[in-house]
Amino acid sequence: MLLKIQLATELDLPDVATRISEIHLEAFSSNLLLLAMFPNQAVRSAPRGTKSQKAIADIRDPKISVPIIVDMQLPKEEDRNIIHLLPIYSSALGVWRSPVAANISHLRHRG
Repeated sequence: MLLKIQLATELDLPDVATRISEIHLEAFSSNLLLLAMFPNQAVRSAPRGTKSQKAIADIRDPKISVPIIVDMQLPKEEDRNIIHLLPIYSSALGVWRSPVAANISHLRHRG
């Protein structure tokens, strides 16, 4: 198995988004809450579509990077060659600033 990490792009759509939604649902396939909410395959298509739409939106959003892992030894036509990682939000990489840092006087004890 030869793996390559790369960022998903518009050119990867819709295949990558479909695969991401499959991976997410497969990860929770034995989760009792998921099984109670979506008891059969027919009703599980709804969250699959929602997850796919979210993945498409993330890939198209310039503030979000969606890294994927691709198994380079499997044929590209086989969508199973894509292994998904979590989206990375660019704001998460910046310095976090408290919304009250500029006006901290309200935190001082008044006595």
